[in-house]
Amino acid sequence: MASDTSNVLTDRNELNEMFLGILRNISSGIFTRQDTENQAKNLLIHYSDFWLAYAMAAMMYWYADERNNAETTLQKALTLNRDKTALFFSLFCVKNERMEAAELWIAQFMQEQNAQQVYAGFILILNMMVAGFLSTEMVNEISDTLTRWGSELAESPAVEEAQEDAWKNFMKGLSKQAALPEILHFKQLNVLPNQTNAEELLKGARIHELLLERLQHLMEAPDAGVKQEDKLEQWLEIFVTSQVSGAEWVDIHSDYSSLLTCAAQDWGDTDTFALNANAGRFIVASSARWIRNAYEDVAGEGIRKVPALIPFHVRYQFLRQNYRFEYTIRNGLDEPAVIAQFRETFAPLHKEAREAYTWIRQSVVADGLLAGVAGLVYFGGAWIFANHFLGVSVLILIIAIAILGLIGGILGGAILLAAAYYLTRFLHENMEMFAASLGAGLIIFPVVYYLKAMGNRRIIDREAQHTSDSVEDIIREAMAETADFRDYYARYTAVGRKTRQFIAEMNPDNYLNLGKRIRRN
Repeated sequence: MASDTSNVLTDRNELNEMFLGILRNISSGIFTRQDTENQAKNLLIHYSDFWLAYAMAAMMYWYADERNNAETTLQKALTLNRDKTALFFSLFCVKNERMEAAELWIAQFMQEQNAQQVYAGFILILNMMVAGFLSTEMVNEISDTLTRWGSELAESPAVEEAQEDAWKNFMKGLSKQAALPEILHFKQLNVLPNQTNAEELLKGARIHELLLERLQHLMEAPDAGVKQEDKLEQWLEIFVTSQVSGAEWVDIHSDYSSLLTCAAQDWGDTDTFALNANAGRFIVASSARWIRNAYEDVAGEGIRKVPALIPFHVRYQFLRQNYRFEYTIRNGLDEPAVIAQFRETFAPLHKEAREAYTWIRQSVVADGLLAGVAGLVYFGGAWIFANHFLGVSVLILIIAIAILGLIGGILGGAILLAAAYYLTRFLHENMEMFAASLGAGLIIFPVVYYLKAMGNRRIIDREAQHTSDSVEDIIREAMAETADFRDYYARYTAVGRKTRQFIAEMNPDNYLNLGKRIRRN
């Protein structure tokens, strides 16, 4: 129930159905004079603080030819809510083709309004006006008032800014709901400068197309499938039902500009006031400058967020070391240059890792040690073991421990010491065997170290190739995403020219019906 209703003895739906039943049948003659008078009294008893109850009762007393009671209850309705009462009788009288009374009520309603304070229900009068139900004189009078209100509010920066902000929010809402082609997936471009990402920027760029589609749909849409003769009844019932149910707008007064903005945005969604198509177009076209300014701000904000160069970085690991490759992308066509830049950066790391595994130095050292030991064994082995056994033992143990560690060195050194002792005697007595063994050893060591180094290098090469492929795949993915982003962004923003042209061509004067009033049979 509306906020000014206190004594509610009936369910809202039942009350609404009762009101609508009365309105639909009061002029049909099916109610007797006594029925009408009794129903009026019943309303006043049960809804003594509800302006609409008094307005309905006044209307019923009038039909019952109780003029004094009608006048008394009408004054009470006006006292409780003057502009709603005037609007109710404006709608009722136009519906019942009592045009002289209707225009008096419309004039009274308009006197209660001003540019800063317009009741939301005025949209219903605008419906009747643009649909052609009012006289040319009344249409001109209302039109002049609207022009005056618009000019007055256009001088208020705060009001203008409020409308533009409302349209900005509306457009941003459209963008957030925008869908992108399924082919577009942004993994690498999910974080961009200005705290945004590719998907958000593309949705923002769709505002050019979405706003154009929205405006085209509204400005070119046909009237709803309600017959012309039924529209007045529909608008009257919308008003009555809203008062009984306590609709959101039922007590709203706002400046004329804000009312236009709300009605224009509502028309394409809930269509609270069942707008006549031309009324809706008039409202949207009257909002053209706010739409244009908001559109330019939203579009410009999106364009400013798009970086000319997109910075990227790839974190990767090579041989358990962490590295970072940084680069920038312009349009996704610079893939070869960026990959070449990465390879140039990565090549020294790969080369350094390979060169850590060499075989020549180890081979020379090993062969030198082998030759020295062999000469020592052959030329002085027996004498050394005979005269310096302890010193040789200690030396062998030290070398073995240095190579094999403490435990392994002791065991290995002991075995080597025993083997050296007996081998010394054996080789000294077998010259040919000694020479062959030494030659084989001098060949085997380089071969072993070479094979070991090459094996390690192959492992490094494989890891380097895997690392390089992984990083390059990421770069290529980023390039492809950037190319898609630039391409679709250009496509979406290209629609802006048509959008601007469409807005520029919207003119509210094209939708005012200044001809003769529609007459119904």
